[in-house]
Amino acid sequence: MKSSKGAEFERKISKQLSLWWSNGERDDIFWRSQQSGGRATIRRKKELTTANQEGDLTAMHPMGQPLIDLISIELKCGYPEFTIEGILNRTRLTKPILRLFIEQCEKEISKGRPYWWLIVRQHLRAEIILFDTPFRQWLRRENFSSWTELDRLSLKFEKWNLSCCRLEEFLNSLKTDRFREKLEEEK
Repeated sequence: MKSSKGAEFERKISKQLSLWWSNGERDDIFWRSQQSGGRATIRRKKELTTANQEGDLTAMHPMGQPLIDLISIELKCGYPEFTIEGILNRTRLTKPILRLFIEQCEKEISKGRPYWWLIVRQHLRAEIILFDTPFRQWLRRENFSSWTELDRLSLKFEKWNLSCCRLEEFLNSLKTDRFREKLEEEK
């Protein structure tokens, strides 16, 4: 069962992304998927599909569906081992927490979405967003030049090349109208 801290974080990010996607007009476009994607996982084990329930967030309004069709959004809150030290210091018997998170993201996109976002928050810290090379290349290909100015941290971790920055800066750097237009063109 998800902790109240994790559920609270998911509600906060749902509202933040909704306001961003709607240019401040709506806070109800995105919301937590059922059991934070758990329902889809349970049904997948029975070889059943569940519409819009992969990942931690789903579209509750048709306006948000293009983003959810493009990106699986995973949210992680309150993992004290999610630090540079925690990523580097691992035993032979355990996987680093970042690897577990990325593997979960990749498992979610294997169901049909091309990209993933991992949004993480530590206690009393700003939210950060991580994504891998394919999404970064999409941003560059689609000429989101403001993003290239923002690229704060590139991280080579095992087989992944990740981009990372504060979520608020990332969202502010992407012009929502242009982002939505681009997704409509790709339909």
